[in-house]
Amino acid sequence: MAAPWFDDPNAFGAWSGALLGVLGGLLGILGGITGWLAPKGIGRRVILPLWWASCALGAGLAVFGVAALFSTQPYAIWYPFVLGGGMLVVLGGSLLPLVHRRYGEAAERRAAAAELRGGAVPSVRAPGRALPPLLLVEIRVRFNNWDRVRAERLPLLALNAALLGMGVVLLGIGTRRAVAPA
Repeated sequence: MAAPWFDDPNAFGAWSGALLGVLGGLLGILGGITGWLAPKGIGRRVILPLWWASCALGAGLAVFGVAALFSTQPYAIWYPFVLGGGMLVVLGGSLLPLVHRRYGEAAERRAAAAELRGGAVPSVRAPGRALPPLLLVEIRVRFNNWDRVRAERLPLLALNAALLGMGVVLLGIGTRRAVAPA
Protein backbone atom coordinates (compact mmCIF):
# COMPACT_ATOMS: atom_id res chain seq x y z
CA MET A 1 0.00 0.00 0.00
CA ALA A 2 1.30 3.43 -0.90
CA ALA A 3 1.64 6.17 1.66
CA PRO A 4 -1.72 7.87 2.27
CA TRP A 5 -2.21 11.20 0.58
CA PHE A 6 -3.51 12.66 3.83
CA ASP A 7 -2.21 12.35 7.40
CA ASP A 8 -5.38 10.90 8.91
CA PRO A 9 -7.35 8.98 6.24
CA ASN A 10 -10.30 8.36 8.55
CA ALA A 11 -10.72 12.05 9.37
CA PHE A 12 -10.40 12.84 5.67
CA GLY A 13 -13.05 10.23 4.87
CA ALA A 14 -15.38 11.69 7.46
CA TRP A 15 -14.96 15.25 6.23
CA SER A 16 -15.23 14.32 2.56
CA GLY A 17 -18.32 12.24 3.30
CA ALA A 18 -19.90 15.21 5.05
CA LEU A 19 -19.04 17.52 2.16
CA LEU A 20 -20.41 15.04 -0.36
CA GLY A 21 -23.60 14.85 1.72
CA VAL A 22 -23.94 18.62 1.45
CA LEU A 23 -23.28 18.34 -2.29
CA GLY A 24 -26.01 15.71 -2.54
CA GLY A 25 -28.39 18.02 -0.69
CA LEU A 26 -27.58 20.83 -3.12
CA LEU A 27 -28.24 18.46 -6.02
CA GLY A 28 -31.61 17.62 -4.45
CA ILE A 29 -32.42 21.32 -4.17
CA LEU A 30 -31.42 21.77 -7.81
CA GLY A 31 -33.72 18.89 -8.72
CA GLY A 32 -36.63 20.46 -6.83
CA ILE A 33 -36.08 23.85 -8.42
CA THR A 34 -35.79 22.20 -11.83
CA GLY A 35 -39.01 20.27 -11.28
CA TRP A 36 -40.75 23.52 -10.41
CA LEU A 37 -39.33 25.74 -13.18
CA ALA A 38 -38.76 23.43 -16.17
CA PRO A 39 -42.44 22.66 -16.92
CA LYS A 40 -43.06 26.42 -16.93
CA GLY A 41 -40.10 27.01 -19.26
CA ILE A 42 -38.39 29.35 -16.78
CA GLY A 43 -34.66 29.49 -16.05
CA ARG A 44 -33.34 27.38 -18.90
CA ARG A 45 -30.13 29.46 -19.19
CA VAL A 46 -29.27 28.80 -15.54
CA ILE A 47 -30.69 25.34 -14.85
CA LEU A 48 -29.17 23.42 -17.76
CA PRO A 49 -25.59 24.67 -17.17
CA LEU A 50 -25.93 23.73 -13.49
CA TRP A 51 -26.90 20.18 -14.46
CA TRP A 52 -23.99 19.97 -16.91
CA ALA A 53 -21.64 21.32 -14.22
CA SER A 54 -22.85 18.70 -11.73
CA CYS A 55 -22.16 15.96 -14.30
CA ALA A 56 -18.67 17.36 -14.96
CA LEU A 57 -17.95 17.67 -11.23
CA GLY A 58 -19.11 14.09 -10.72
CA ALA A 59 -16.87 12.84 -13.51
CA GLY A 60 -13.90 14.69 -12.01
CA LEU A 61 -14.57 13.27 -8.54
CA ALA A 62 -14.97 9.75 -9.94
CA VAL A 63 -11.71 10.00 -11.92
CA PHE A 64 -9.92 11.28 -8.80
CA GLY A 65 -11.37 8.40 -6.76
CA VAL A 66 -10.41 5.77 -9.33
CA ALA A 67 -6.88 7.24 -9.45
CA ALA A 68 -6.72 6.95 -5.66
CA LEU A 69 -7.97 3.37 -5.86
CA PHE A 70 -5.36 2.37 -8.44
CA SER A 71 -2.60 4.01 -6.43
CA THR A 72 -3.65 1.77 -3.50
CA GLN A 73 -4.83 4.55 -1.21
CA PRO A 74 -6.82 3.59 1.89
CA TYR A 75 -10.51 2.95 1.57
CA ALA A 76 -11.43 6.14 3.42
CA ILE A 77 -9.68 8.21 0.74
CA TRP A 78 -10.93 6.68 -2.52
CA TYR A 79 -14.45 5.53 -1.57
CA PRO A 80 -16.12 8.95 -0.99
CA PHE A 81 -14.87 10.20 -4.35
CA VAL A 82 -15.94 7.12 -6.29
CA LEU A 83 -19.35 7.01 -4.59
CA GLY A 84 -20.09 10.74 -4.78
CA GLY A 85 -18.72 11.19 -8.28
CA GLY A 86 -20.47 8.08 -9.56
CA MET A 87 -23.79 9.19 -8.11
CA LEU A 88 -23.44 12.68 -9.57
CA VAL A 89 -22.64 11.27 -13.00
CA VAL A 90 -25.42 8.67 -12.94
CA LEU A 91 -28.10 10.95 -11.49
CA GLY A 92 -27.14 14.02 -13.48
CA GLY A 93 -26.65 12.05 -16.68
CA SER A 94 -29.98 10.26 -16.33
CA LEU A 95 -31.95 13.39 -15.39
CA LEU A 96 -30.40 15.74 -17.95
CA PRO A 97 -32.38 14.34 -20.94
CA LEU A 98 -35.56 14.63 -18.88
CA VAL A 99 -34.80 18.28 -18.07
CA HIS A 100 -34.17 18.98 -21.77
CA ARG A 101 -37.47 17.27 -22.62
CA ARG A 102 -39.43 19.32 -20.06
CA TYR A 103 -38.04 22.58 -21.42
CA GLY A 104 -38.84 21.42 -24.96
CA GLU A 105 -42.42 20.58 -23.94
CA ALA A 106 -42.80 24.02 -22.36
CA ALA A 107 -41.56 25.64 -25.59
CA GLU A 108 -44.03 23.55 -27.62
CA ARG A 109 -46.90 24.55 -25.34
CA ARG A 110 -45.90 28.20 -25.63
CA ALA A 111 -45.81 27.94 -29.44
CA ALA A 112 -49.18 26.14 -29.57
CA ALA A 113 -50.74 28.78 -27.34
CA ALA A 114 -49.35 31.56 -29.53
CA GLU A 115 -50.75 29.80 -32.59
CA LEU A 116 -54.18 29.47 -30.98
CA ARG A 117 -54.11 33.15 -30.08
CA GLY A 118 -53.24 34.03 -33.64
CA GLY A 119 -49.64 35.10 -33.11
CA ALA A 120 -49.28 38.44 -31.39
CA VAL A 121 -52.85 38.62 -30.07
CA PRO A 122 -52.88 39.49 -26.34
CA SER A 123 -53.48 36.57 -24.04
CA VAL A 124 -56.28 38.35 -22.14
CA ARG A 125 -59.66 37.52 -23.62
CA ALA A 126 -61.95 40.39 -24.46
CA PRO A 127 -65.14 40.45 -22.34
CA GLY A 128 -68.15 38.91 -24.00
CA ARG A 129 -66.11 37.05 -26.60
CA ALA A 130 -66.81 33.32 -26.87
CA LEU A 131 -64.01 30.77 -26.74
CA PRO A 132 -63.18 29.16 -30.07
CA PRO A 133 -64.43 25.56 -30.34
CA LEU A 134 -60.91 24.29 -31.10
CA LEU A 135 -59.72 25.41 -27.67
CA LEU A 136 -62.54 23.53 -25.95
CA VAL A 137 -61.62 20.32 -27.83
CA GLU A 138 -57.99 20.78 -26.83
CA ILE A 139 -58.90 21.09 -23.15
CA ARG A 140 -61.10 18.01 -23.27
CA VAL A 141 -58.33 15.94 -24.87
CA ARG A 142 -55.81 17.03 -22.28
CA PHE A 143 -58.05 15.88 -19.46
CA ASN A 144 -58.66 12.46 -21.03
CA ASN A 145 -55.05 11.32 -21.51
CA TRP A 146 -54.25 10.30 -17.93
CA ASP A 147 -53.71 6.65 -18.93
CA ARG A 148 -51.03 7.71 -21.43
CA VAL A 149 -49.41 10.02 -18.91
CA ARG A 150 -49.18 7.18 -16.40
CA ALA A 151 -47.75 4.86 -19.05
CA GLU A 152 -45.12 7.47 -19.96
CA ARG A 153 -44.03 7.64 -16.31
CA LEU A 154 -43.27 3.91 -16.02
CA PRO A 155 -39.75 3.99 -17.54
CA LEU A 156 -38.77 6.86 -15.22
CA LEU A 157 -40.21 4.94 -12.28
CA ALA A 158 -38.18 1.87 -13.24
CA LEU A 159 -35.02 3.99 -13.57
CA ASN A 160 -35.60 5.58 -10.16
CA ALA A 161 -36.13 2.15 -8.61
CA ALA A 162 -32.90 0.86 -10.16
CA LEU A 163 -30.95 3.91 -8.96
CA LEU A 164 -32.40 3.54 -5.46
CA GLY A 165 -31.41 -0.12 -5.45
CA MET A 166 -27.86 0.70 -6.54
CA GLY A 167 -27.63 3.40 -3.88
CA VAL A 168 -28.79 1.01 -1.15
CA VAL A 169 -26.31 -1.65 -2.29
CA LEU A 170 -23.43 0.87 -2.33
CA LEU A 171 -24.47 2.17 1.08
CA GLY A 172 -24.50 -1.40 2.40
CA ILE A 173 -21.06 -2.11 0.96
CA GLY A 174 -19.69 1.10 2.43
CA THR A 175 -21.22 0.46 5.83
CA ARG A 176 -19.98 -3.11 5.94
CA ARG A 177 -16.44 -2.07 5.03
CA ALA A 178 -16.52 0.78 7.53
CA VAL A 179 -17.56 -1.41 10.50
CA ALA A 180 -15.60 -4.54 9.50
CA PRO A 181 -12.66 -5.29 11.77
CA ALA A 182 -9.33 -4.45 10.21
